[in-house]
Amino acid sequence: MKLRRVALVTALVLASCSSPTASSPPISNAPADSGENTIFPRTSMITNCSPVSGSTVSSMPAFSWKATGQTLVCMAIFGTNINITTKAGLTTIGNPSDIVWMWNSSMSSGREGSVFFQQGCPVSGGQPDYTATPNPLTSGKTYTWAVWAWDASGIAVTSSSSEQYITVQ
Repeated sequence: MKLRRVALVTALVLASCSSPTASSPPISNAPADSGENTIFPRTSMITNCSPVSGSTVSSMPAFSWKATGQTLVCMAIFGTNINITTKAGLTTIGNPSDIVWMWNSSMSSGREGSVFFQQGCPVSGGQPDYTATPNPLTSGKTYTWAVWAWDASGIAVTSSSSEQYITVQ
């Protein structure tokens, strides 16, 4: 069962990070509110993110956010800004190859709302390597991180954070 859940969440992560297609997960149809963000429009804002934008962090930082209560959650670090693509009403992450590290709720360590860098996995070419230990982030480099969650069916992204920019010491 655990392997099936890992496979499901991996498929969702890759689908949300792929170019828009008919099979990409749609965003929520929830009305926009003052908590709306720019990653997945019309979704609830995930708040209390740490480290906040502009922070200087260690090469293996810890991350936290207000837990969403969803069972399907992903947090990723990008080597560049997050590129959002919207086509035919579908919003996706257009640059999955820029993800360098990720954690998702199907992994055996970490918990939704609080993740240590060592609890995630490296990503290369848009593909997570769940068997590898993540290498520390590069000193002096600025990265972007964000977190997003799907509904229980894994169909719609229901909440996401804003982009957070961090620079490694």
